[in-house]
Amino acid sequence: MNSGYRYHHVLLIENMEIDNYIACYLLEKYLVTSVITVKTNATDALEWLSSEMKLGHMLPDLIILDMKLPDMDGRELLRIMEEYPEEIKSKIKIVVASSIKDQREVDEIKNNPMINLFIPKPLNSHSMNYI
Repeated sequence: MNSGYRYHHVLLIENMEIDNYIACYLLEKYLVTSVITVKTNATDALEWLSSEMKLGHMLPDLIILDMKLPDMDGRELLRIMEEYPEEIKSKIKIVVASSIKDQREVDEIKNNPMINLFIPKPLNSHSMNYI
């Protein structure tokens, strides 16, 4: 890994192909990471994380999560991840990238202790400064 990158490995959980393309481009261009795993639904992401844990592989140190996924919403995914061992949860930063406009929902997301940051979509060069 190039020492100029901020994160070793990013897991991007996003179902929209164009958003995945934009996110991957920005994450590499702005030296956030060069290692990106993309999962297009929560079930695949959780299965991948579980498999990586069982195999003893290094988990991503950043997860970028869309809250509106086709199989379950991001809140349910986070409820499942709350059951992970503390030593795993403490090593993963979770950023929510979402187009949610309802301020009550945004506040609920921001107040979730598992979430480190909320970024409105679409992601752009400015967003990369905060990740």
